[in-house]
Amino acid sequence: YYSATTEGNERAADEYGINLTFFDAEWDSTKQISQIEDCCMSGRYDMIALVPVDAMGVIPGLEYAQENDMPVMTWSNTVGDDINNNYPGIIAHVGQNDEETGALCAKIVKNLLGEGGGNVVCIEGRAGTFAQVHRRIGFESGLEGSNVKIVYTKAADWDKYKAMQIAEDVLQSGTDIDAFFCQDDVMAAGVGSVVQEYGRQDQIKVVGMSGSIEGLKAMKDG
Repeated sequence: YYSATTEGNERAADEYGINLTFFDAEWDSTKQISQIEDCCMSGRYDMIALVPVDAMGVIPGLEYAQENDMPVMTWSNTVGDDINNNYPGIIAHVGQNDEETGALCAKIVKNLLGEGGGNVVCIEGRAGTFAQVHRRIGFESGLEGSNVKIVYTKAADWDKYKAMQIAEDVLQSGTDIDAFFCQDDVMAAGVGSVVQEYGRQDQIKVVGMSGSIEGLKAMKDG
C-alpha cells in the first residue's frame, strides 16, 4: 500500500514542483514524534503530510507542530477518535471511512455464511492505529443481529507473515471456524494460502479489504 502511495506522491510532486522527503517511523509513535520535531526544527520544510502510526499516541507530536506553526495534513490514518477525521489543527485529511468499510466487510461475511451464520476469526492491523480501531468497530456493528460470532481476535501488525502464523495456530488448535476477516488484503492473501495449504478452502471463507495488487491477484486466482 505505501509503496503504491509513495509512487503517487512522487508523480504529483513532480507535476506541482514540490520537494518531498520521506520518513519511515516503522510503526513506532515515539520515533514518529521525534521525526515531527526534527522536521519543525530543521527549517527545511513547509508542511508535514502525516500517516499517524497511533491515533492517540502521536498527539504530542501534532501539538508540537502546531506550537511551531507547522501545517499538518493526515492521510490513510488519522488522529484522535473522530470517525469524520476532524481533529483541531489538521488542515486536511485524505482517507476512507474505516467504520463504513468494516461494516461492508461484515455484510460480505454474512452473505457468504448465510442465515445460519458461523464463527469468524478477526486478524487485525497494528493495535492503536485508527484503521485497526474503527474497522473493528464497523465490523462488529455490522454483525449485530446476525448469527455470525467472532471467536478470536488478534493483531498481526499489517504483516502478511504474522497473519499467516495466526491462521496456522487457529487451524492447528481445532477451533470451529467458518471465516477469517483480515483488516487488509495483503494479510488476507497470506491467510488464504494457509487455508489452502490445510485443504480447507472449500469450508473456510477469507475476506480482506483495501485492494492491494496481491489481494486482487489472489481474488482473480480464486
